[in-house]
Amino acid sequence: MTENVVVAVDGGTASAAALDWVIDRARSVDMRLEITTVVDVDWMPQIGLEAVLIEHERTLQEAATRVGASGVAVRCSTTVQRDRPLHGLLAAAQRADLLVIGSHKSSTAVGIINGTLPLAVAARTRSPLVVVPVGWQHKEGPVIVGVDDETGTAAMAFAAAEADRLQTTLVAVRAWKLPPAAYGAWPPDSSPYDDVKRAEGALLETMVSPVRARHEHLPIDSLLEDGRPSVVLAQRASSAQLAVVGSHGRGAVAGLLLGSVGHDLLMNMPSPVAIVPRTARSEAEGVPEPAARPGARTLRIELQTASLAVTLFGLGAGTQQWQFVGTVDGHPAFRSPTFAAPYTWGGIPLGKTVAPREEWAPGMTEALDELALEIERAGWTELSRGERPWDITFERS
Repeated sequence: MTENVVVAVDGGTASAAALDWVIDRARSVDMRLEITTVVDVDWMPQIGLEAVLIEHERTLQEAATRVGASGVAVRCSTTVQRDRPLHGLLAAAQRADLLVIGSHKSSTAVGIINGTLPLAVAARTRSPLVVVPVGWQHKEGPVIVGVDDETGTAAMAFAAAEADRLQTTLVAVRAWKLPPAAYGAWPPDSSPYDDVKRAEGALLETMVSPVRARHEHLPIDSLLEDGRPSVVLAQRASSAQLAVVGSHGRGAVAGLLLGSVGHDLLMNMPSPVAIVPRTARSEAEGVPEPAARPGARTLRIELQTASLAVTLFGLGAGTQQWQFVGTVDGHPAFRSPTFAAPYTWGGIPLGKTVAPREEWAPGMTEALDELALEIERAGWTELSRGERPWDITFERS
C-alpha cells in the first residue's frame, strides 16, 4: 500500500533533518512524497513578492534534487502554499497519511520551523505527525511508545507498525506517580504504593496484549516506571529510533505532552517524535468513526468578545478581551478564561475586529484547551472539527 507523505521545508537545518528522515523512511516504504513550503500571507511584501516566491521555489527544487540524488524510489512532487504556517501545515496533513516537520531548539528560528509551531500542529492535526530534531542522523534502537489511557490505542498501533517496519523491538512505557492524597485512602499501617503499582501494571498489560496478538513475531517489552511521563519518556527516547505518543486532537497532547514540560519535550527530544491523534484509532483498528447518535444533543464552541472595552496602544491599534463559549441550542453552557487579542481600526467597516491567532494572541490555545477539557469532563464527546481551531462540535445523550 502506498503511503502519502508530506514533508515541510523552509531551507533551514531543521527542515533538512526532516527531509533526511523521510528519505531514510522511503528505503522501506512504498511512498508518494509531497514536499511543501508555506509563504506566510501575513508577511508577504507588497513589493518584491515575486522574489519571495522564487526563493521558496528554489528551496523546493533543492529539496527535490536532494531526494533524487539519494537514489530512493519515490514519486515526488512540490507545492508552494500561500497561507498562514499553521493553517497551511494542517491543510497539508489532511491530504497525507503522514506529515513530517523539523524542530529547532531555538525560539528565534524563522520560516516554517518557528517557535511553538510544531506543538501547535501536533495539537490539531488529524493525521499522524513526525517531528524530527535538527541534526538528526539514523541510529539503531527500539521504537518506544507512551501508553496513555485515553489515546494509547492509536499510538500503540502506529508504534507497532513502525517497529515491524524497522525490524526492531517495541518498548511500551507507562509512567505513573502516586498522588500524595492517595495515602489518605489506606489504613495508617499500610502503603498504597504496591496496590497502585499493580493496578498500573494491569492497565499497561491491557493495552499491550492486543498488540502482542496482532504482531506475534514482534518483540515487545513492557516497562512500568515511577516518574513523570515526559521525563521518563525523554530518558528512554535517548536510545530509541522513534518515540510515539498519543494526542487527544483537541489542542493538548495527551498526558505525556501537557504544559511547559511537554513543550520542552517536543522541542528537545533526543529522537524523532511521532504524535498520533486519537482519531487515527479507527483507521489503525479497522473500526469506523462513530456517527452522531439519534436523539443526541449537540454542543458547539464559538468565539465571542468578552468585553466591549478596547485598550488602545495608539492611533489605529489596541487589544480586546475574547473567550470561547460552548453553546447548547444557542445558549451558553461553558465559558473559557479570557485572553487578549488585537483590535484594529483599519478595516472595513471601521472598527473591524480581527479573529485571533495564537502567534499574537497568547493564551488562546490554553483557553480553548481548558474549555474542551471541562466539556469532556461533563460527559460530552467530541464529534467533529472544522477549519478553525475552535470549530469543535460535541454530542451527549
